[in-house]
Amino acid sequence: MNPGSYFFMPEEDYHKDPCDEPSLSRSTILDLVTKTPRHAFENHPRLNPQAEEEQKEIYDIGSAAHSLLLQGIDKAAEVPYDDWRKKEAKDLRDQWRALGHYPLLTKHYTSVVEMVQAAKDFLKNCELEIKSLQDEGQSEVTYIWKDGSVWCRARLDWIQHDKKMVIDYKTTGLLADPATYERNAINTGLDIQDQFYRQGVNSVDGHDPLFVFLIQETQKPYLCSLVQLNEPYHDMAAQKIDRAKRLWLKCLRENNWPAYPLSISIIDPPDWAMAQWEKKMLLEGDAYQKMKWSKERLEAEIG
Repeated sequence: MNPGSYFFMPEEDYHKDPCDEPSLSRSTILDLVTKTPRHAFENHPRLNPQAEEEQKEIYDIGSAAHSLLLQGIDKAAEVPYDDWRKKEAKDLRDQWRALGHYPLLTKHYTSVVEMVQAAKDFLKNCELEIKSLQDEGQSEVTYIWKDGSVWCRARLDWIQHDKKMVIDYKTTGLLADPATYERNAINTGLDIQDQFYRQGVNSVDGHDPLFVFLIQETQKPYLCSLVQLNEPYHDMAAQKIDRAKRLWLKCLRENNWPAYPLSISIIDPPDWAMAQWEKKMLLEGDAYQKMKWSKERLEAEIG
């Protein structure tokens, strides 16, 4: 497959990795820089055909909302039960998934429509002033490019027709306030996603788009926020991606995917733990001195 942008590639084909050689994605980069090459190997569909994507209902809620908001397609399927404990509910869930739908319990099925409407209202009134995602851009676009000998791939939630802006839609069971995502940006690889996806658009289209995260809570009233990462994030992510590409190429060429060191690692207590312990000892030491003084005084008065 040639480098380029593909607007109608099925999601299943993308996740199988359609590149001529095993390619880097955001999740593989995250494995390489935060875990080990062995994790990257185990989770890559071309290197490990047994690799399976985790399926949880919270992901189905997010996927259903993605499809309805970004594409205008309702792929949610209602499963009329209160929970998944009954065999009938599980069987129905599996049947809908096999048909390419996202099975949701009734309580979650109705909430997806409300979530999407709340997101649409937010987009119309926020700084971006987007009236219709379908009219103003394209969703679920696959980008494939090469950086030297390294094949790369990314699937963008939404990109503006003029390539000037990319929106990535995140649903969360936590708060959508920007401060929460400031704390989670590194752990969840938002910095890598931002930089890597912009690299793909720049490589294929020659544009460096604005990258914005649209965050939405999955609980009423389904509040939304917009988050953009600054230049220090971009610089750090660029270094991470460069390191991942070098490591990826080395592992591929040598067919060697190391895990953790085989030698014993000596670790130090973190600074916060030492400070906490020292504070505790100081407080307890002060309390002991007060106890000792009170006992001596009491014995003197009694004596």
